[in-house]
Amino acid sequence: MADNNPIIAGILSFFIPGLGHWLINKKGKKGLILFIIAFPVGFIGIFTLGLLSLLYALFCGYDAYMEAQGKPILKI
Repeated sequence: MADNNPIIAGILSFFIPGLGHWLINKKGKKGLILFIIAFPVGFIGIFTLGLLSLLYALFCGYDAYMEAQGKPILKI
């Protein structure tokens, strides 16, 4: 895998929140926090017909993409 590839980081974090942060961007703490937050968001997402889970996945993917470019949205 290429270091800091924004597209790969975004895709990984979209499917598994925090994975792109951890693997591509070398942000282990941020990746772990986003991964842990995914569980309650997913549970609450059940009651919103998955909309909240989808929005969270999109946010994580976009943040990993921007992090790989050196412009993170969420600074942890």
